[in-house]
Amino acid sequence: MLMRECICGRRLKQGERCPSCERTWHRRALANYDRSLTAFYAGAAWRTLSELVKARAAGLDELSRAEGFLEQGRIAHHIEPLKAKPELGLELENVIFLSERNHRRVHAEYRKGGMAEAAMKAALRKALKSMGG
Repeated sequence: MLMRECICGRRLKQGERCPSCERTWHRRALANYDRSLTAFYAGAAWRTLSELVKARAAGLDELSRAEGFLEQGRIAHHIEPLKAKPELGLELENVIFLSERNHRRVHAEYRKGGMAEAAMKAALRKALKSMGG
């Protein structure tokens, strides 16, 4: 039987959701949900760009790859957040392909702000540059 590890550390069957984390995530997601971005992320231009980024990365997490190991990517992430710099929303050089784990890690650094956010953005740009992006 295939197992996976939840972000809380609990072992679950593949495809099974963690009941405690699901409730916590849902409450947090609703509190932070920005409806103004829905149209952008549902649009054809973003879907096309996401597929280009995934192809550029060959389906692999670009940050992990730059750090020396291979991990499957799942999320096209804006280095400069869409809210902060909407003019960069469809720029290929502003989007990196990440695993869910690294996407959480990136946003944790962004939430710290200041030097931590700047250092993470620099690391993402460096990872893109090292992969030829």
